[in-house]
Parts: sequence; C-alpha cells; structure tokens
Amino acid sequence: MGIMVCCGCTHFRRLLLVGAALVGAALAQQQSPLELNGGSCLVMAGRKCLAVAVDKRFGKGNELVSDNARRVLKLHSRLLCAFTGLTTDVQTLMQDLAAAAASYTITEGRPLQPAAAAALLSSMLYARRRSPYFCETIVAGLTRSAEAFVRSHDVLGAAGGAEDGFAVMGTSAESLYGLCEAFYRPDMTPEELADTAEHCLVAALERDCLSGHGVVVHLLTEQGISSRELGPQRQ
Repeated sequence: MGIMVCCGCTHFRRLLLVGAALVGAALAQQQSPLELNGGSCLVMAGRKCLAVAVDKRFGKGNELVSDNARRVLKLHSRLLCAFTGLTTDVQTLMQDLAAAAASYTITEGRPLQPAAAAALLSSMLYARRRSPYFCETIVAGLTRSAEAFVRSHDVLGAAGGAEDGFAVMGTSAESLYGLCEAFYRPDMTPEELADTAEHCLVAALERDCLSGHGVVVHLLTEQGISSRELGPQRQ
C-alpha cells in the first residue's frame, strides 16, 4: 500500500512539472502588444533640420499583412509625430491627436509648436494610464527659430529627450541605437542627415524580422517637408 502511494505521488509530481513546463513555453511564445504588429522608427536632428525614418511593414507576429503601414502623422509643415506599436491603438491615437491639434489651431489662431505638441501628447497618454494605448511616440519638429526639437514618449506618456541627437523606438530599437551611436554626427546638413538616417534604419532592419518591407524618410527643413521611399528590393 505504501509503495502504491509513493508511486502515485511521484506520478503527480511529474504531471505538475510537465504542466509548469507547458505553461512556461506558452508564456514565452506570447508577444508584447508593442511588438505584435512590428515596426521601427528613427529620428535624427541636424543643423536646422530633422530626419524621420520609418519602415512600412504591418504584420501579425511573423506573418506579413501589408507593406503600407502608416506610422507618421503630419501636424503641419514643420511638425511630425511618429508612432510604433499596436496598429489599432496607433490609428486611434493619431486621430485623437490630429483632432486636438486642429482644435488648438482654431482656438489659438496659430499652429501647434513642438513643445506644446509633446505636452499635449504626454497628457493624452497619461490620461489613459489605466487602459493605455500600446504605442510609443516621437514628436519631431522645428521651433520658430528653426531649432530641432525631439521628444519621445512611452505608453504612459513619460517623456524622454534626445540628448545624443537621435531617438529610436520599435522592434529594431536596440540595433538602431548602436548604429546611430556609430554614425551620427552633430550639425549634419539635410542631405547628410537623410542619408545617415536611411542607412542606419536599413542596416537595423536586416537584423529584425518584425520590421522592414521598405523605408520612408521624411526630411524637415525651414522650407517644409520632403519624403523619399526605399523599396524592399533595395534593402
């Protein structure tokens, strides 16, 4: 009788161990909502200019859904906001921010300045702290004196600067940070800045299966915003 009880206990322990292993494997395979749809972004500051580079992939985990993801919102000719994260939350936040910026312009009679846009976005994100938007953001714009302004936010609206002259986010963030540290130089011209941002993002995307399928580089200068695309066949 004692032997049977002992065998039963051993079998039960084995079942518990197998169950724990299965649960651990399932949790390990779960993806963060910030990474589920993929996407990466890089913002670099130059001499009276800014470059915003994003990829075009929209996926569901490793599965490609589209190569036409929208990750940049143009608020006016000297102000952009870039997003990565869960696409549904990105689209909703884009709409809310665009409506708030339009309301500000009508009420105040002047366009939203970069610092005000960053404060507005931070407030909107923090207001949803109990049920947050699963997205990260970077506000990039030129001030009235044409100085580059870059401000990043996490899902709760906590702000981060760009003391190194650049900001990165998305699934390629770790690779991007290392590449930017290696190739970024202060006070680059618009052409140098756009080329550097493009090359850094393309190199980072080669090490990330959740981002890619084309690159778009937006260049902000005192004259306005110009954009260029790099197709996936050239990456």
